Amino acid sequence: MTVDIDVDLVGLLISELGVEWPADGFSYDDGKLTVPSQYEDAVTKLMPSMQRKSLIAYAAAKRFAIETGGITVNGALVDTSRDSQNMINGAYNYAKANPDKAISFKGSSGWVNMTADEAIAVGEAVGDHVQACFAAEGTIAAAIAAGKIKDQASIDAAAWPTNNGR
Repeated sequence: MTVDIDVDLVGLLISELGVEWPADGFSYDDGKLTVPSQYEDAVTKLMPSMQRKSLIAYAAAKRFAIETGGITVNGALVDTSRDSQNMINGAYNYAKANPDKAISFKGSSGWVNMTADEAIAVGEAVGDHVQACFAAEGTIAAAIAAGKIKDQASIDAAAWPTNNGR
């Protein structure tokens, strides 16, 4: 028996079978795992779960790439890496607590001076973007669990946030 499986899942599958790798009769080449006959039934039962795990991991990686890929806010490129999200959150909170103060911030294109309202707008845009990314991943994960999404192409074609043109 030969099954199509991502290389990242081979170790998990072998572990689920309770077999040490390299195991007699198993071989992996170019996305195909050859399974010895004594494991065919067990692999057949495990494969749907393995494929779902693979798709869920792919969706999470796609969400992370979009989430941290940056957005454009009022014509300015805004870094949305996790470090930048934390800094923006700090500026947002500072601006909320100090609405009459100017906010100095070092963005990806250099120093920026903003009003509190502008800093709040950037914080809200980043927050909206991050939440939209997680909402999209959640919807996709539910569709995977329901068997409605069965391949990576369907994940790619799903309704993901657009990074505002980035």
